[in-house]
Amino acid sequence: MAGTADFAYQGHFHYPDFRFLMIDLDDGAQERVLAQNWHEGTEKHYMVADVLEESVWSKAKSITTGESLAYIGKQSHHMLDAKQLFRLMELATSHIDYLMLETPQLSPVTEMGGTDDMTRPEMKDAGFESELVEDPDGDPNPFTNLMHFHLVSSDEDGERAIFPYRNWTVWSQPILVTLARLLDLNVFYYHSDLNEFVSVEEEWEDCDVEENVTFMIFTRRDVELGSFRD
Repeated sequence: MAGTADFAYQGHFHYPDFRFLMIDLDDGAQERVLAQNWHEGTEKHYMVADVLEESVWSKAKSITTGESLAYIGKQSHHMLDAKQLFRLMELATSHIDYLMLETPQLSPVTEMGGTDDMTRPEMKDAGFESELVEDPDGDPNPFTNLMHFHLVSSDEDGERAIFPYRNWTVWSQPILVTLARLLDLNVFYYHSDLNEFVSVEEEWEDCDVEENVTFMIFTRRDVELGSFRD
């Protein structure tokens, strides 16, 4: 979950009074993340652990004193199968207040094959590009939403594969809402036009989930979120 750790690192500049807990299966990432130039005094914790274990979420609960938010990027939770994702949503919402999942653009999985340019401006300035490339056997399955692809980086010296995304399932918004219903969770999504989180039951007009990545929040609390900054 290196991307999530980076999310926490960037976030601490805006919210230095927050506590940050990062969880990863890769112990090598711990040293790299904690070596970043964090603000002095920032309370941060790093666990090398499996988010599908209840003890992890019990530990997360034990270090919180106010409302808590867990964020997981799409590169992580889309690697889970249906039972694992269901367990993650159940465990997380049983121990913290809000679970936020990043979700891809809402579109048929059959439109997600081929290649996808991932190059950010700072990457291009550094002299390299990045893209997601479909594997030879990676045609998206329209019934299971399963696909196979890999991340490729290229520069003037050539191209190399960075990371394989085998057995990557597109957990679309309707599927996530269905799982949430089974767990009696309330669900919100980020409406970029309104610049706030709204219930999936309302305000879907003029939302841009078909064009852009969005964020969904799952909670057992009976709340109206509005602007999460508040």
